[in-house]
Amino acid sequence: MARKPHAAVQLFADLVTRDDAEIDLPAAALAIARVEYEKLDPAVHLKTLRGLCEETASDLERTGTRGRPEALSSYFSGRLGFHGNREHADDPRNSCLNQVLARRTGLPILLSIVYMQLAAACGIVCEGIGFPGHFLVRCLADGRIVDPFTKGRQLSEQDCRRLLERQGLPAARWRDEFLAPARKAEILQRMLNNLHRYYVGVGDARRVGIVVAMVRVVRQVGEIGGGLIH
Repeated sequence: MARKPHAAVQLFADLVTRDDAEIDLPAAALAIARVEYEKLDPAVHLKTLRGLCEETASDLERTGTRGRPEALSSYFSGRLGFHGNREHADDPRNSCLNQVLARRTGLPILLSIVYMQLAAACGIVCEGIGFPGHFLVRCLADGRIVDPFTKGRQLSEQDCRRLLERQGLPAARWRDEFLAPARKAEILQRMLNNLHRYYVGVGDARRVGIVVAMVRVVRQVGEIGGGLIH
């Protein structure tokens, strides 16, 4: 008799087995967080995120800056206090949306998910960019590239080239596709890759197995191969 899939894997599969545009990215991210926090109730943290979205939209509406990316970035890092966790990047809490919402810190990809949700609430359409080693966000109205990890700083292409070098890749390796939009399935696999690396490193075979099962699901859905980390 086939073994019943882990509850987190089943929830994840239920959320991502659909067209890419229909995937609820925060909900799927919270399903991933259940690998580390098995009793996590996604509804609680989705409510927290909705509250942040409503607060942000209301405050920026009151100041007349609701649709302005620069105002959102300032609010994101200032009023809300979101920032990148440089000192303890391998801490699994940085890859778990519930903890990122609670601690206001995490990896670039998790901070980008939060930023994109807040942006949508403010009428700013954004897309994720699967930049090597450092996830970014593009605001579609004006094409600006934003780095939620560094307080929503706006990056030029030259800034991105310098960022590539800081990730250990020479500028000569630059390709325009580094700034291509990332599908939701790709974003989720990249998140899973981060956790996989951590659990392998600490020898947590049980959680490695759960993450691998989720990777299989998202690969089947997105028809993608191995992703980039962070």
